[in-house]
Amino acid sequence: MIWLIVIIAVIAFFAAVGSVTDSEETTVQAEPSDQTDDLYGMSEAEIVRRLRSCTAQVKGLPGGGLHDTGFGAMRENAGRRGEYSLAAALIRHGLLDDPNTCVWFSLRNPGDDTGNTDIDCVIARGTNVWLLDAKHYYPAAKDLYLESAGDRAVKGGDRTYVTSRNMAWVTNAVRERLGFARIHPLVLLCRTRGGVYGIRSDVRWPGDIPVRQTDQWLSGMAQGSDCMPSSATIRLFDSLVKTPEIGSAKRASFGRTA
Repeated sequence: MIWLIVIIAVIAFFAAVGSVTDSEETTVQAEPSDQTDDLYGMSEAEIVRRLRSCTAQVKGLPGGGLHDTGFGAMRENAGRRGEYSLAAALIRHGLLDDPNTCVWFSLRNPGDDTGNTDIDCVIARGTNVWLLDAKHYYPAAKDLYLESAGDRAVKGGDRTYVTSRNMAWVTNAVRERLGFARIHPLVLLCRTRGGVYGIRSDVRWPGDIPVRQTDQWLSGMAQGSDCMPSSATIRLFDSLVKTPEIGSAKRASFGRTA
């Protein structure tokens, strides 16, 4: 009788271990995107026109501050394409149809007096602020995944990408200035003409910054907000925009004045 109890206990133990392993394996999986139209059927000029005329409050120009970062031409072009892809995604997913949503493109890092580091995009709704870093990582083949490659790098297939601490730096600097706001830093893998990497569950940027596919993340965003961001939030990001072209024709400074 005792042996029977022991055997049953052992079987139950291994069944539990197997179920945990299966669960862990499923959480690791991510579906690579097959979308290769990185500008969502629009040209850069059309994206700018739509940003100027959208219902949301938009300032800045996608890619407008990249010439200040000291990137080489290849990285600068990839960065510009990534920011335009993100802008197009915001348009296509309807995020810019909300008058209470404020968006800024190409901002200075408030913690960096040199102006050499920046924020690709900021979205603010009510007390929520998203700090977005747009990545235009072109997969060498279909169905590749982005995987961790140590503390300061990720890899996709045979390609390795260095991960900087800029987003962690930006996040801390913004939190110091907007202690009342809920700050959400995020690295976004934007569409490329070669598709989008899948993402393994352990992939993070330094500072434990999460990584998402742009379309996947935007599909889960609520459409609309009940209130505008605070005037302090608006003033801060207005002051950080490098190229405040978009929105300046509509109003000198959008949002609340109180």
